[in-house]
Amino acid sequence: MFAAFRVLDAEVLHRYLEKLNGTDWQHDIGRDVIPAMLAAREHIRGHEVSGHWEDIGTVERYHRAHLTLAAAGPRAALPVERMPRTIRPEVDRGWVADACGVVASLVPADLVDEGRVEHSVLFPGVRVGAGARVRRSVVLPGAGDPPRSGHRLAVVLENGHVQRVEDTAAIMEGTRT
Repeated sequence: MFAAFRVLDAEVLHRYLEKLNGTDWQHDIGRDVIPAMLAAREHIRGHEVSGHWEDIGTVERYHRAHLTLAAAGPRAALPVERMPRTIRPEVDRGWVADACGVVASLVPADLVDEGRVEHSVLFPGVRVGAGARVRRSVVLPGAGDPPRSGHRLAVVLENGHVQRVEDTAAIMEGTRT
């Protein structure tokens, strides 16, 4: 898989988009525009990015990337202490193996948990009410209290909307339920 940040000159990009207009191109910069630029001998430079990099451009990839981090725990490619803290950066986060109703999950220090959290990633400000169960899900801040039935295989947005995803258990040995 090729994943990258791309910085393109707007005039050059527009010129190639115009050339591709009306053809059977796939509307993909990497498959259409860059090969056309290379064929025309445009000057293209690259910069290697070191460290953890993952394409999270779809809900499924976002879910899978977060659950991969939770499954790896302390062995994660991106250790919890190096994760970006764009949401409530003052709140510590940590990986919990098995304690106080939390199993193999990344959780914030301010988590209010009266239910059960398993193999999930929860953001600051999340509350899991009495009897609720969150399994293999990513719960964003402000998502509200899950119903008693809980969430399974979902990304729960700030407004409480639940986006179900395909089962990603195959990438997380030992977490299939």
